[in-house]
Amino acid sequence: MDFAYIASTFLRVGAGLGTTLKLFFITILASLPLGFLITLLLRSGITPLRWLAKVFVYLMRSTPLVLQLLFIYFGLPYLPGVGNYFSTMGRFTATIWGFVLNYAAYFAEIFRGGLLAVEAGQYEAAKVLGLTRWQTITRVVFPQMLRVAMPSISNETITLVKDTSLMFTLAVPEVLQFAKSAVSSTGKTFPFVVAGIIYLVVTYRHSPARAKEVLIQAFTWLCGILSAFFALASVYAFFDNAPAVLDLTLSFLAVTLVGLGITRLANRRFLKHNPSYRKKRLAATTKRRPPWQR
Repeated sequence: MDFAYIASTFLRVGAGLGTTLKLFFITILASLPLGFLITLLLRSGITPLRWLAKVFVYLMRSTPLVLQLLFIYFGLPYLPGVGNYFSTMGRFTATIWGFVLNYAAYFAEIFRGGLLAVEAGQYEAAKVLGLTRWQTITRVVFPQMLRVAMPSISNETITLVKDTSLMFTLAVPEVLQFAKSAVSSTGKTFPFVVAGIIYLVVTYRHSPARAKEVLIQAFTWLCGILSAFFALASVYAFFDNAPAVLDLTLSFLAVTLVGLGITRLANRRFLKHNPSYRKKRLAATTKRRPPWQR
């Protein structure tokens, strides 16, 4: 496994990244407003609409996403009366419908929890100030609800990135399918490692600060140890006059050095956006004086 194979594997598996990101952004942009609309229906005074929203949320959250995707693409065309309208639906279109409806139900429950966290006194204060119902929702309730719901929304965003691999069930070309195809053609499992790295990079931005710090430190140590190991192996292969082994070890050494450089850049960017962690590290490295010297 040389450097050219590693680079070609990244390019081959990364070819499906466009489809993954397209599904991710379409799902986020469509499911968030739809989820908030469902939340309003759950709190509606019209009983049929409220019960319809409850049934929808229950069905979407109680059945697997894979089953929903298979039902939308393979099951809807066989429904009597309306099946003809779905018979020409493409695989990617069916995937979008499945993801948007599923995540809208989850976001609806998140928004509902955020609304329940807003105290009743906020509504009364808005009424005393003479705000209309729409002004109360947009200026008083929605900002507080969003602050409470944001951690859960961030969690669902990370889950969505990983769930995009379920497009594989409908044979939509994405990262995991390209990885499986590469494994089948080469007989090596390295493309699955590349797919995992791609998902880690995509979900990195939405991860908590503590998780980012641990991830950066772990990859820094791993790349550092591997770089030292492959450097020693290269020196040994050079003096042992083994060109094939030397070529292999130098290829791995180049990859680990690139990974080490990327982790250092990521660490610098992390400390720039999280200055509190820089202060913690400085405090940890500062030598503590004995009590009698303070």
